[in-house]
Amino acid sequence: MAKQKSGRKRRYNVKIDINLGNEHILEHFPNFEYFNCTVSRLNFFQPDNLVGDQQKAFILYHIIREVQHTGEAGITLGCGQSIEPFTIGIDHYYGNKHLIYGGGYYPHLTCKCEKLPFNDNTFSFAVAPHIFEHIENKPLETFKEWIRILKPAGALILIIPDANYENKARPWDFDHKMFYTPAVFQTEILDFCKDLIKMEVFNTLKNCFSINYVGRKI
Repeated sequence: MAKQKSGRKRRYNVKIDINLGNEHILEHFPNFEYFNCTVSRLNFFQPDNLVGDQQKAFILYHIIREVQHTGEAGITLGCGQSIEPFTIGIDHYYGNKHLIYGGGYYPHLTCKCEKLPFNDNTFSFAVAPHIFEHIENKPLETFKEWIRILKPAGALILIIPDANYENKARPWDFDHKMFYTPAVFQTEILDFCKDLIKMEVFNTLKNCFSINYVGRKI
């Protein structure tokens, strides 16, 4: 008689898998607690600041929470050269050298983030670090598209530049199409999605560089 499968979800060893290669982040952000830096170097305009590490700690902290809770993989939207742990990476470009940024882009799936080839309620979480500011055509519809592919109670984990500090005339990245302050992001995007997703974290980094957001699908 054939042995029946248990049907249990695979559980990842989050601590071991994610810590590897991120020791420099853990040095100043124990357990990837982005809100608990061991030194006072979180101002972007401060020399030798740790803003990049803080943003990475924010992403990894929330990935760990989601994977520990669900045991399931998520998706990195606009992954570029960095596919986040426990995710499927998607990007519109695939190749050895990106025409703008250089470096190799090797997403698992090549497609645009504005219209995703996935069914409703597919992923337990989605990560979008510094991609939403590149969406010029119908950003609100794109944000709703990202919510669409999440399972109920799935998390959207996002970072965008803070336009209070980025000069639109001289942007940090010339490929940035949209510029959001926390107030503008709230009124132009989040307020139109109140019935779709519930805010859990918003603009807590306070690093004079970026806005962070975690929402959970209703």
